[in-house]
Amino acid sequence: MEKTLIDTDIWLDIMRGVLPGVQARANAYWAVHGTFTLSVITMAEVVRGLVRRQRADLLAQWRADAGRLEIVPVDYAIGELAGELYARLDLAGFPIGRLDPLIAATALRYGLVLVSANERHYRRVIEVGYPLRVVNWREEVVE
Repeated sequence: MEKTLIDTDIWLDIMRGVLPGVQARANAYWAVHGTFTLSVITMAEVVRGLVRRQRADLLAQWRADAGRLEIVPVDYAIGELAGELYARLDLAGFPIGRLDPLIAATALRYGLVLVSANERHYRRVIEVGYPLRVVNWREEVVE
């Protein structure tokens, strides 16, 4: 099982624990890797959501659990690659917002498979020429 970068939507699915398929994949992944890898961008989105919802209890739980996660910071190389992605996506008429290019650049920089249900946005990164690999843990596995 390849190492992945978990996007915010899938991370929220894992936190909520209501989608059995996502939970099964998350459990299998944890058994192999012993942690989940998230971008600092996902961390910011999670904290923002909890603070906006005034969920101090869940925010405290997040902070307690975050030490078991691998949080990847945005460094110079990621920032530069994200800027390039922004520009190429805009030029192609495929803007995907400000945060998704940072997450895509993080996955590309570290050679990680991006786990996301937002395939439409990330497919645009591939369409403008980047070798991003995206897997959607919400999809049923065909064996």
